[in-house]
Amino acid sequence: MKKSRIAVNPDRPLPTRLNKEYWETFAKLILEKHYPNKFFNLSVDEEKPDLRNTKAGIGIEVTSVENEKSREIDSLYSRQYSCGNSPQRTKALRQIEKLGGRVEKFFLIHPVISRDIKKIFEVVRLKTQKLNKDYEVFEENYLIIFDTNLLLDQELPEMLKEIVKSSAGNVSFDGVFLYCFGGDLYEFSVSRNTYRRHKGSARVAQRLAIDARRIIIDKHRDNND
Repeated sequence: MKKSRIAVNPDRPLPTRLNKEYWETFAKLILEKHYPNKFFNLSVDEEKPDLRNTKAGIGIEVTSVENEKSREIDSLYSRQYSCGNSPQRTKALRQIEKLGGRVEKFFLIHPVISRDIKKIFEVVRLKTQKLNKDYEVFEENYLIIFDTNLLLDQELPEMLKEIVKSSAGNVSFDGVFLYCFGGDLYEFSVSRNTYRRHKGSARVAQRLAIDARRIIIDKHRDNND
């Protein structure tokens, strides 16, 4: 069955229906940029797990950790701000800013919120359960999480312990990647029991976010020709 076309206006935020595809594309670019020898030719095809390279035997699930305020900001941005008329957009923007967020051209910036890193471990545990039940299992399986928490270096050893514990199962993730908005990319290797912070990766991610948007626009522009 042929998918219905999605109209994309390059001068407006992406339609809500493309949110999932955008974040998966963003995750693909981040991983391929920082680990080009391991992650390459990753697909973005509405699969479970979300990204994969079957020839290389790699599967990657993409998810996020958000609190209620962040979800409300996302809803305002993706519905009233992105799809509304001028008065609706103005009203939505005012509420977004009231909640501590802001909009810079086509991108939504979340506020720095009260930290709750336990939610990261809860997501790892939940996704591990799905890996053992719902997802196709590959030779190597990974999880990448988007989060608004900013981490401290001294927290990383204990976080590794909790992530390894949360990833326990008949099948476990080989590694968990965590990208913190406004911060850096972190790698927690479950199989090697190590962690790593990619210092300065925040600037790289900002460029990749723009590239991900451009990829989505070009893809759906071609579909609509």
